[in-house]
Amino acid sequence: SKALELDETCDGAGPLQIEGRFRTIVPFPYRNLRRARASLHRAATIARVKQTLFFLGDAHARAGNLKAAEEAWRAALDAPPYSSARPVAGYIDLLIDRRLGMLNGTASLPR
Repeated sequence: SKALELDETCDGAGPLQIEGRFRTIVPFPYRNLRRARASLHRAATIARVKQTLFFLGDAHARAGNLKAAEEAWRAALDAPPYSSARPVAGYIDLLIDRRLGMLNGTASLPR
């Protein structure tokens, strides 16, 4: 994308984060989990923030690597949110708790 060409580090590696999330959740033929994980790893190297690590965990889970997903999600719990995502940091933590609960069989249904 043009944003990646211009400056992939802009806004806390936002262009890489968006590309990684997009490539994780869209259907075939645009889904590309290898490329998604590479973009999100690069984004986490540039700015180790909560939402990037959360998205990286989701990408690993979709690729079937649950150990790497758990590691990324646990790292996200301790990572600071990017400034523009501070208002939703608690919600991201809740989503991570649910995902970790599903991994170890302790997930509860939403209320």
